[in-house]
Amino acid sequence: MKTHLILIFFVLNTFFVNAQLSKFLLIDGIDKTPVIYANIKSQNSDFGTSSDSLGNFFFEKKSQVLINAVGYEKIRLDLTQNNSTIELIPKEKLLQEVILFKRKNQNEILLDEFKASKINQYYGLSATQNSSWIIGKFFGNKSYKNKFLKKIKILTKSNVENAIFNVRVYSVDNYGNPSNELYNKNIIGIAKKGKHKTEVDLSFTNVTIPQSGIFIAVDWIKNQKNLYEYKYTTKNSSEKLLGKSYSPSFGTILNQDENKTKIFRGNNWEPVIKDITTNTNSYCILAMELTLTD
Repeated sequence: MKTHLILIFFVLNTFFVNAQLSKFLLIDGIDKTPVIYANIKSQNSDFGTSSDSLGNFFFEKKSQVLINAVGYEKIRLDLTQNNSTIELIPKEKLLQEVILFKRKNQNEILLDEFKASKINQYYGLSATQNSSWIIGKFFGNKSYKNKFLKKIKILTKSNVENAIFNVRVYSVDNYGNPSNELYNKNIIGIAKKGKHKTEVDLSFTNVTIPQSGIFIAVDWIKNQKNLYEYKYTTKNSSEKLLGKSYSPSFGTILNQDENKTKIFRGNNWEPVIKDITTNTNSYCILAMELTLTD
């Protein structure tokens, strides 16, 4: 049976794992509705979590966190008993170029097509250590006539049925990093159990690919439904240990361009991880293809 290498993001600081966690609630600062599936990350480590379908999340009090929710301004704050309800400020709606023509949806172009059968490396997320990263892939705009985003397909490998994840769409800044969100609501992908080319519809966003290109990112939703427990052993030991991870894992392909995929960790977007299984100086790029339409 073919072995799948899982690239897991481990956190060296294990302080949070056994810490006593407190409950917090994220709400919209204007209409007071819950803010769901936000990415909440410690400022002192890679530890993080997600808000749930009711806007709740659990974190250790007095932690310094970065809260990154689709459609809202990022916020950095210290969690205390006095701010158990946290209001987020909605971003102003981005106005793209005025479109002087109607969508035809007659012609398509497929960017970065990949074969799932040739992929056996994945980005995975450890639930034992609870890291909290966002991974984005860059698609350039080579003066395509078809400019509307229609859909993506991304290789997923899930140990649970119908694992959900968030998709984010970003413009590109002058340094080649993800910048402003081009769509201000959650785009939820659903990964079936097993290995699949998972399709996510983007046509309803009405986003067009900017001249400078676009980043499309995946963000794990760290909830009980996506949690998978398994037993494993370490080298030179027969003792069975309990591991936990969040589904799905996302497939990778090797590419020489380290800027083709970026990872949001700490407070910044950083170049992708280098492949550790070969000596080809290649990088692990998200196995994601994008379809554009007119």
